[in-house]
Amino acid sequence: MNVPEMRWILAFDASCEKCLKISSAVAQACDGKLELLPLAHPDVGRWREQSLGSQAPWTPTLIKVQADKIRSWTGTAMGIPLACRLGPRSTMRVLRSLGQLRRQAGEHPSEEGAGERTVGRKKFLQLGTGIAVVAGMILAGRTTAFAERKCATIDSWIEANKERLPEHYDAIIAYPMEYRMAIFSALSTESKSRFWLEHLNRYCTTHPGLTAEQVKVLDSATAIAGTQSTFERTLDPDMSRRLGDLKEAAVEAFGYNEARALIATLGPPDESAASRASLLDKPSCQCSDRDNWCSNNQYCGKTNNCQRHKGCGSLGLYVCNGLCKNP
Repeated sequence: MNVPEMRWILAFDASCEKCLKISSAVAQACDGKLELLPLAHPDVGRWREQSLGSQAPWTPTLIKVQADKIRSWTGTAMGIPLACRLGPRSTMRVLRSLGQLRRQAGEHPSEEGAGERTVGRKKFLQLGTGIAVVAGMILAGRTTAFAERKCATIDSWIEANKERLPEHYDAIIAYPMEYRMAIFSALSTESKSRFWLEHLNRYCTTHPGLTAEQVKVLDSATAIAGTQSTFERTLDPDMSRRLGDLKEAAVEAFGYNEARALIATLGPPDESAASRASLLDKPSCQCSDRDNWCSNNQYCGKTNNCQRHKGCGSLGLYVCNGLCKNP
């Protein structure tokens, strides 16, 4: 009799910078015993609703999945099952990683004896309590100097997770828009091309009855996106001209908003991206001043007060260097 595969997932709020850094530290120290997924991931949403109800709090969650059996823990309650899953050595590694982050934030690490090589049952349960206090409370967003400290930039998160970044369309669009752009930027040229081909194909499939001019635009976009060398080079005058022509034709055939969704948005729109950006001291850049695709009546204001990355403009080929602003 085959035993159903068991998965353990640490789900975090990808729009919350402090959660990103802590979740990444836990994932890197756990020897592959945990998967790291955003709360916005469709599977995570389904599991949380099944185990915690439709009104599950939007907070980092430890999830155990085995066939159709789902269990979830949040806050300090995740401490003991997390420690049991990790085992003594991985638990101590997690505590050391969290302690290092606390020292970087100017706090004294609370875990003593983390360097011990072996522990008894009593000490192990104490480590579980430490995990509950340190990881559970911090991930829940309680007020300590460590938890309130700004965490790594999106680029740092990408670097920390470069070996397990999503490569396929559905997995990428499960993330908030600012992370989609950074993930896209880190993809291989083949994966970038595949992403846009899938995006354009889905648009065609879900929009029957396109006009001849609209089909022509889709064909042009597919031709550019389907050529992997499009994503290999720095934009030259010829490619900039082709993208400009594509943009002009798309706006004429579809209207501005629909053209933006078609060739300048990485997956479905993320309506909360702007409100998240307004809450951060230095948000992720949203647009390119060289190829402005901000919402109607907004312009792309170039600024040094946002985190720059690639993934903006037509087919995500421009560097994001500004924020969308009202005139």
